[in-house]
Amino acid sequence: PSIGGYTHYLLVACKYSGFISIIGSLSKSTEHVFAALRSLITTTHNANQFPVLTLHGDCEKINVSLVNHLDPLGCRLVVSPPGDHAQFVERSNQTLIHLCIAMLESLPYYLPQKYILNLL
Repeated sequence: PSIGGYTHYLLVACKYSGFISIIGSLSKSTEHVFAALRSLITTTHNANQFPVLTLHGDCEKINVSLVNHLDPLGCRLVVSPPGDHAQFVERSNQTLIHLCIAMLESLPYYLPQKYILNLL
């Protein structure tokens, strides 16, 4: 786990602005993933007058399990068909990984894995 006990991360990308958020989750359980998403939606987006109405995710069991949890937040979940992916997020993820690798390689010191949040 990384600092904070996070074992998973969620990459959230806004298709309109290109804003990318990375949030840690204590596990891949519905409870922990929803808590991470709720925090991001309420403190980063909605609190700044940028309502989140729709989320798009891959057709994974964890994403589908979030449908009922997102309703009270006023969000709906759009799930890609099996075999497809949320392409914008996938491209953003690859770009981020390449940038992180380049940045880490350029550091004059070694950054311990616990600070990297399993990005690489």
